[in-house]
Amino acid sequence: MSALWLMLHGGIVLLVGNLAGIPFGRAIARRRPEAVVRAWRVAHSGLTSGGSSMIAIAAALPHLAQSSVAPAALIVPLVASGYGFALALTYGAWSGHRGIVAKRPWQNVLVFLGNAVGALGALIGAIVFVAMVLSSL
Repeated sequence: MSALWLMLHGGIVLLVGNLAGIPFGRAIARRRPEAVVRAWRVAHSGLTSGGSSMIAIAAALPHLAQSSVAPAALIVPLVASGYGFALALTYGAWSGHRGIVAKRPWQNVLVFLGNAVGALGALIGAIVFVAMVLSSL
């Protein structure tokens, strides 16, 4: 059941990433400034790869031996990461805020927080996944 939840949320993040391809293509076609094109490129490619990674990890999860690490320790940070990046990358591209530092305006702070949740969740998820694989060897 845990693997299906991760697969579902990975599919949602993948869908958001694919939908971000629409404004990405429009930005190219309308010869928008390179910063706008780049922001939508990052949203499209980052979210499609992140969602695909979540689906791949979900597919591997049933093959891992039961370890002392609960599957929730893997799933929760990965899902938080996916949605954090979905918020940060799409809203950041739409609003023009990069969220590199947590400075005003509030829109930039929101993008920063989404990026922070995304990065931290991805890091924790990767560490837990590697630990689970190593304990299965």
